[in-house]
Amino acid sequence: MKIRTIITTTVLILVLITISTTTAAAISCDCGDICVNQSGWWRDGGAFIASSTPIQAAVNAATAGETICVAAGSYNENVVIMTPHLTLKGEGADLVTVTAASSSDHVFEVTRTWVNISGFTVTGATGKHEAGIYLDGDYCNISENNASNNDDGIRLGYSSNDNTLANNNASNNDIGIFISLSTYNTLANNNASNNDIGIWMYDSSNNTLTGNTVHSNNNYGIWMDHSSNSTLTSNKMSENARNFGVHGPDCIEYAEYTEYAQNIDTSNTVDGKPIYYWVDQKDRQIPSDAGFVGVVNGTNITVRDLTLTNNRYGVLFVNIENSRIENVTASNNDYGIQLGFSSNNTLTSNTASNNRNGIRLDASRYNTLVNNTLANNSDGIVLVSSIMDSSSDNLLYNNYFNNTNNNVYSDSSNQWNITKTAGTNIIGGSYLGGNYWSDYAGVDNTGDGLGDTLLPYNSEIPYGGDFHPLTTASAPTPICNCTCGNICVNQSGWWRDGGALNASGTPIQAAINAATAGETICVAAGSYTENVDITTAHLTLAGEGADVVTVRAANADDHVFEVTADWVNICGFVVTGATGNYKAGIHLDNADRCSILENNVSDNDYGIFIGDSNNNTFYHNNLINNIKNAYDTGTNQWNSGSEGNYYFDYVGIDADGDGIGDIPYNISGGTGTQDRYPLMQLWNERGSEFISIGSANASLNSTITIPVSVANVTNISRISFDLLYNSSVVTVSSVSANESFTGSSITPNIDNVNGITSIVLTNSNLISALAETPVIDIAIKITGVSGISTSLELQNVEFRDSEFNPYTPAIVVDGMITVGIKGDFNGNDRVDIGDVAKVAFMVAGKVPEDLNADFNNNGRVDIGDAAKIAFYLARKVSEL
Repeated sequence: MKIRTIITTTVLILVLITISTTTAAAISCDCGDICVNQSGWWRDGGAFIASSTPIQAAVNAATAGETICVAAGSYNENVVIMTPHLTLKGEGADLVTVTAASSSDHVFEVTRTWVNISGFTVTGATGKHEAGIYLDGDYCNISENNASNNDDGIRLGYSSNDNTLANNNASNNDIGIFISLSTYNTLANNNASNNDIGIWMYDSSNNTLTGNTVHSNNNYGIWMDHSSNSTLTSNKMSENARNFGVHGPDCIEYAEYTEYAQNIDTSNTVDGKPIYYWVDQKDRQIPSDAGFVGVVNGTNITVRDLTLTNNRYGVLFVNIENSRIENVTASNNDYGIQLGFSSNNTLTSNTASNNRNGIRLDASRYNTLVNNTLANNSDGIVLVSSIMDSSSDNLLYNNYFNNTNNNVYSDSSNQWNITKTAGTNIIGGSYLGGNYWSDYAGVDNTGDGLGDTLLPYNSEIPYGGDFHPLTTASAPTPICNCTCGNICVNQSGWWRDGGALNASGTPIQAAINAATAGETICVAAGSYTENVDITTAHLTLAGEGADVVTVRAANADDHVFEVTADWVNICGFVVTGATGNYKAGIHLDNADRCSILENNVSDNDYGIFIGDSNNNTFYHNNLINNIKNAYDTGTNQWNSGSEGNYYFDYVGIDADGDGIGDIPYNISGGTGTQDRYPLMQLWNERGSEFISIGSANASLNSTITIPVSVANVTNISRISFDLLYNSSVVTVSSVSANESFTGSSITPNIDNVNGITSIVLTNSNLISALAETPVIDIAIKITGVSGISTSLELQNVEFRDSEFNPYTPAIVVDGMITVGIKGDFNGNDRVDIGDVAKVAFMVAGKVPEDLNADFNNNGRVDIGDAAKIAFYLARKVSEL
């Protein structure tokens, strides 16, 4: 009986095995040659082969000309396709998701020709320069895919030609679609949104873009970088920080303009307005509905009565002659109006504001600029030369310049004024002459509205200058008594006690030049714009107080105070504005036994920089919002023996509440110098209730957290204020209560359109803090271009006590955000071989060291930093 049971069971098992084998052999694949599901793959009519990476396994098994069908499901793979003439077809981008198994590799990498990929969502390739679909082949078709949350959505690299990208969605990537060094490709009906850059063509010519929708990208919508002879039709760009940009060679390096030649018609729009991009035209006027204006190789062109915003250029002229730009408003572009290789044109009554450069002339001569307003740009007007031609012999007068970085930069000889002529000027004066410069520090002694001192105005103008700068200043009133020292200074000039007033546009420097050893110079309340050199020993320079006397660098590329003599004392000033590389608020060079006391040194590249100087003393100074607060290569004392200085970046604690940090503050410079008694609060505001907001340098499109802090407060139930900022530079993403205090609730009203966020914080447990303590965290998104800054202003500040009675704190400290790209030392918004070379030159001592290149954070620029930026450019490391 048992033997019969065993035989029967054995027969049944054999039958089942036979049936199972027959079923496996009979699996069909109706949509192609090979089918894939989440468990494995099979050929049509073949056996099922299990695999944990079924797509790659199927690709490896396929031969040229075959089609692979991928069924609905989620796959975790990095797929490399090395077989030509292969079609990879997903069941649909809404049904098939392929996530990178390794985020530091492409999801799909194609290295052969005639490969087609469609019907997938590709995601997770977040490593630097990694793509959802990476194409290094010709004659491929990439269509109906969704590429999201990758570094690059879809990338064509290194001579990938004659490919078609159609009906793809690329969103939430760093770059939506990136075409690099590739030609004769077609991009049709793709959507690129919510990326940093929507579509970027780099060094890629003769490509076609048609019917693409590009919107809500944080930087450029469509960016054509050194990519000529491309054809654009019916592309819609909207709500991007910069909708459209085209860039040819930098005119300071080359003398070519052909890379600007494109075939772009008016079916392309920016924010609903047509692009007018004309090549080889003459005797025409740009229509009034233009959203972008680019004219290449033309004559007698008129651009008039337009408002042009949110592109790389408002107006672009390349190789244009005898044309005019009139009454154009260009704002929130990289360049308001740009002329390249263009001559004998007239720019009249235009307004350029909130751009990187208001107006820029590259290798352009014999142009006339009159009655233009350039305000709130990083740089007002820039005139630069190429190796073949200069931006010289231009006439500029009766223009208004009031900008945040430089009003002007010029490397050529131009005419900046006409002779004094009766007529109403741009600021309402009675005479025409030169231009209005917001940083002109001279005075009008004759009352004609033209400056009479500090002539010519030549800030950043190496040849000539403006001999008739426009001014509203009147002649100073003489003051002849000085009771605080040997020499007194006010904003109009200087005088010795009992002597006559000597008018001066740089009164502090003039007083120092007149002083002798052992004298004291007293500086009255007011704002002074100077770069002050002290070369006389045994001199005391005393401001009326760091709360009332501000000295701002006239030239940001020079120190505010530079001391090269011994026994010099400086006290009682706000010292600010030396933002150039290695420039300091106070710089001691071969100066010994000096005392620097009771100053507020803020918003400089270096706060206090000590070079080859010893036995100096520094205490009761506030060092705030400098890129590097203090640097000392000598042997000096940074405290009085019991109290030191306040450093805004000090992160130590004060456990015993005596107002002195428990951990020394390390002074950079390599000598091991420390401030052993760092102050926890501003030296002149200890004991006063105050509120402050932090500052930072941050790269484009990053999000940073800025704290709002309080100190010397007791039993606060409510804090409210308005935060004001330039919304073209930053936006507020969110506001939250800091975890330093329990019981806090917060109500923000964020208005990024107008650049104001109103914040109300209440705390049921009441807030008390002696030391500076964060109470609110503000997440800020960086949207502006590199080099631009915005202040963070706290206004309408109100505290409420435990009885809910309102009052205003004694001290309110504002902050600042500056936009920059780490590693971009040549200012072209990317890290390239020029930046690598510059760091190498720093290491070799060929150019001054810039500690922004100290990528390994060891206090100096060395061979390790040079290697790191080289590896970064070569994509061997993902970040600096």
